[in-house]
Amino acid sequence: MPESDVAQKIRAGYLAFNDGDFDSMLHALAEDFELHRRLGGPDDSHVIQGRDAFRQYLEPDVFSTMRSEVEEVLESPGRVLIEATTTAVGAGSGVEVTLKSWQVWEHDGPRAHRVTLFASRADAEAAAGLGG
Repeated sequence: MPESDVAQKIRAGYLAFNDGDFDSMLHALAEDFELHRRLGGPDDSHVIQGRDAFRQYLEPDVFSTMRSEVEEVLESPGRVLIEATTTAVGAGSGVEVTLKSWQVWEHDGPRAHRVTLFASRADAEAAAGLGG
């Protein structure tokens, strides 16, 4: 099944992010967009609200470089699950870190209004309504 328009926009946003373009993904986001974390860390309770705040969140800070490669896209009604492998290099240390992550993007058609970051595929699949 071909990807929906919103899934294509989100995938294109990842590609643009990898090229240092932090603005392109904003076209896929609703004005009231929110980022939530379910990673098991202290930031899980902090919600990033609004496109401008999300754009600022994308800016490099502790990493000199970061790339997120989309490995898989799965869809259910109103949701897009992205599995990505992210590689980042610490700005001060030069240490390279690679991790796999899952994001569930919720949308109402043309634009995403929420993304939730997950540390486990099972949790992401359940949130996306794909868990068996």
